[in-house]
Amino acid sequence: MIWQYSPLPPLLLISAALTAVLSVIAWKNRQSPGGKALTIFLSAATLWSAAYALELSAADLESNLLFTDIEYFGIAVVPPAFLAFALSYTGREHLLTRSRVLLLALFPALTIIAVLSNDLHHLYYTGFTSSIDGGAVIWLFHYGPLFWIYWIIAALLILAALVLLITHLLDAPAAYRSQIGLLLIACIVPLIADVLYVLKTGPVPGLDLTPVGFLVTGLTLEAATIRYQFFSVTPVARSLLPGVMTDSMIVLDDSGRIVDVNSSAAVIAGLPEEAAIGMPFDRVFPSLKSVVAGCTEEAGRSEAEVEMTVIGQARVFISRCQRMKETSRNMAGYLVVLHDVTDLLHEKAALKKVNEKLGLLADITRHDILNQLTAVTGYMDLAIESEDIAEIRGDLGKSRAAAENVRHQLEFARDYSSLGRGSPQWFDLVAAAQSALVYAGQNGMRTGISCTGVTIYADPLIERTLFNLAHNAVAYSATATEFRISCTIASDGLVIVVEDNGIGVPDEEKEIIFRRGVGKHTGLGLFMVREILGITGMTIREIGTPGQGARFEISVPPGCFRTDHAGIDAVTV
Repeated sequence: MIWQYSPLPPLLLISAALTAVLSVIAWKNRQSPGGKALTIFLSAATLWSAAYALELSAADLESNLLFTDIEYFGIAVVPPAFLAFALSYTGREHLLTRSRVLLLALFPALTIIAVLSNDLHHLYYTGFTSSIDGGAVIWLFHYGPLFWIYWIIAALLILAALVLLITHLLDAPAAYRSQIGLLLIACIVPLIADVLYVLKTGPVPGLDLTPVGFLVTGLTLEAATIRYQFFSVTPVARSLLPGVMTDSMIVLDDSGRIVDVNSSAAVIAGLPEEAAIGMPFDRVFPSLKSVVAGCTEEAGRSEAEVEMTVIGQARVFISRCQRMKETSRNMAGYLVVLHDVTDLLHEKAALKKVNEKLGLLADITRHDILNQLTAVTGYMDLAIESEDIAEIRGDLGKSRAAAENVRHQLEFARDYSSLGRGSPQWFDLVAAAQSALVYAGQNGMRTGISCTGVTIYADPLIERTLFNLAHNAVAYSATATEFRISCTIASDGLVIVVEDNGIGVPDEEKEIIFRRGVGKHTGLGLFMVREILGITGMTIREIGTPGQGARFEISVPPGCFRTDHAGIDAVTV
């Protein structure tokens, strides 16, 4: 054996070490789709790279042929292992029956036999030619008919695997496309290098850069492992429901243990995704035990409405359980999908309240306008019948005042009809209060808000509501120098306090100020403030001390507020 120096062997040994480490990781995750086949593929790539490093380090033909024989224990295994992996990874593991696996195994076995017995028939390699590149000897292998048979079959196997992966890429949820894309890169780079070597069109004829391509394979799979948990996720199960990935999803095995959860389901559980996997389902999601119990082999599926607490807030979910048949052992068990309908229920309740309020408005407005029109026509009749100029002017003045009242009624109806025009939404309270704070500040008041991190579920008019409270502080209290908004978490919800340090509200007027028509025609009035808040179940009252300032207390019910507990007080009342 004649040894020689070549710059490539160290790089090839690094490639072999990397794929060896990845093969160990793949074996530890062999229960994942394609885990066993990927282990075989990476082990074969490791052997290929290591043996080729030795081949390039040997200058004599005899040693080159020895290491080439060893290489083929990896070279011949790569194509069928890659196809087996692609079938499993894309959810087609059921196609890998015992007879088909034996047929795939027969291909590398016959190839290795043909290579090892080449001295007897010279049908795999017909001859060898040496060349010198960079001071190192490189042996060129001349291909025989058996080589081309091997290479065509191997190319077809790899092409079929690539088609499966590309199809899976196009059909997969967006969350998995980056992972599958990296997998394709990992496989295509060594494939291109192998084609260049076989067709002798590479930068150095006779130099096989395929094992160098495995270095790219290893680095790419390593990146996929770190970034996308390539060896531990179960993309086959998740890809069954590409349209509901925004919902919470839980995959269970037949024993009731959690196989996989997505991030939103982990939030409901209050655990990291990796911590939830492997735990008993009824311990992590006790509220869903009856839903899974109803998902029998006979029924196939079940559905129920359940209420659960998520980050301290009560949420309502439509829970659907689908029994997964044993078409593949990785997919046997149950698939549970949770769709959050809390906001939808709030919106339906708000819409019902709006319709009730608008119906009441129509009745009241029609009655008031008819009364005022009766007054207009009555005073007009009196003016027509009278001959006294003073009386005529008085009657016309009264008629005009009644007509003006009709105008106010119509303007009020216009503003009131905007209630519920937009669906209730989640609003950051600090952002919604900015116009109120700016208005108070422009009128010489010191302002402040301590509700950081609080969002509330309210009608889109919530900003105008808070603005109107600031407008009232300016309009009714010339002595006020401060306008502040604060938040407190109570046992029965969130309390928002809007206060000033002006003259306050007399005790006998604390309820009167919320009646329709009371005020200085500010555009909304406190009546409208109460109506807007009431759409999403909020209430408002005035609890300030007369002479010390007005203090409006807005109560937000549970489920209609969220908070990160920053910038607010937490008390029990």
